[in-house]
Amino acid sequence: MEYIDKDRIVNNNRISAGANIDITPEFAATIGSSYGTFLKQGVVVLARDYRTDSRMLKRSFAAGLMSAGINVLDIHEGSTSTLRFSIRRFGANGGVMFTSGHLMEGKTTIKFYNGHGIEYGIDFLKKIFSIMNEKKINRVPPREVGQISTSEDIDTIYNKAMSQFIDKELLSESDLRVVMDCANGPLGDTAPQLFSNLDIDVIAINTFKPYKSFKNLPDIESIRKVSRIVSSANADLGMACDVDGSRVIFFMENGAVIDSDLLITLFFMDLIDREIKKPTIITSQTTTRLLEELAKEYEVNLIRVDNIPGEISTKIRLKMANLGISDGGKIRFPVYAPFTDIILVALKLCEIIGRTNDNLSNLISQCPQSIKMQEDLTVKPNIFYNYNLHLQKIEDEIVKFVDTLFGVKIFFGKDKGFVNVIPQLYFDRLRLSAELNEACDASELFNIIKDALKE
Repeated sequence: MEYIDKDRIVNNNRISAGANIDITPEFAATIGSSYGTFLKQGVVVLARDYRTDSRMLKRSFAAGLMSAGINVLDIHEGSTSTLRFSIRRFGANGGVMFTSGHLMEGKTTIKFYNGHGIEYGIDFLKKIFSIMNEKKINRVPPREVGQISTSEDIDTIYNKAMSQFIDKELLSESDLRVVMDCANGPLGDTAPQLFSNLDIDVIAINTFKPYKSFKNLPDIESIRKVSRIVSSANADLGMACDVDGSRVIFFMENGAVIDSDLLITLFFMDLIDREIKKPTIITSQTTTRLLEELAKEYEVNLIRVDNIPGEISTKIRLKMANLGISDGGKIRFPVYAPFTDIILVALKLCEIIGRTNDNLSNLISQCPQSIKMQEDLTVKPNIFYNYNLHLQKIEDEIVKFVDTLFGVKIFFGKDKGFVNVIPQLYFDRLRLSAELNEACDASELFNIIKDALKE
């Protein structure tokens, strides 16, 4: 195996590169055996989305794990929610997800999770690459090769377990309707049935495995479709998931997308309403600075951590926090687990609607909001549909890009703030929405973004 340059295939602290180009079956097998060498013994849960390349690479990876003496629990096609649940449910030593993303056409991402279901970060990947490049892989004798097993009823087990963490009676009596776009991912095998079992009326789309072409969902057209269905079907809530079920966009009953920071504020205030004495909340560096004001007002211990995989979840366990919140619909309820589960987030939103007997647009309008400077840009279609690619031109001028599924949050640093670039639902326009420190000039940052969006 040739020397692997991690900088070539690592993106956002995850292995993410061209399937069958950079991440070949041979590479997948080698990294699987390197991971097995790292673990030394135990069981690893594997899952994937419906994509053929994900299936190919997962099988090679499994062979590598087994060659290092690691047993494999293969749940085949499964969402991130199901994978993380399985790790904890079966006492596994870790788990690995093979998937893609809505802005990652032609690429496969490999996500690694520890025995608590928390995603590993860059330090872990450095150890794996070190094992690979220094040829320290452990190959066991034939009799010690790992075994492979499966759990055919994992979706049923997951659904039964999830119902223990919500108010089933409240949801059953609330007469709710939810629209969900499962992005042609494995979440379609789990979520609609779970909601239906809780007497929630479900309108589910893109729940199937495509026969040939795989669209990278959600995209702007699929988001617009969900918006129209929500408003026309008199639904209480809409949701558009990504393909592996790790992130979600939520919609109010009027079809409008819930701003990521407002969703965070809604759950912040919901925790305050529970009258927990001096609760602890963990969040990332890129969420709204309004949280500092609210934390001071309501005596909340607010802790910010770097916006990298696993950091919030790790800090939740360390600080025994009451809530974890970050962009992209990622709300963490430690009473269930230190990581996010978008199905539980959706059910908790349904609980809030049922408990308050109010619609989401009213509830969101009552949330505290920060003052944001806004400007709408009319751009050409080729830029509108590929704005994320054009924004890569300014990578050297910013601290962090955060893909919120519905737009991109550009974090310019603690001393400046952030700018959201959000596609508009009904027009081919981009909205720039900035939350900045007082000393920072919005027009300066807007101009940086505008220049990047020029042809």
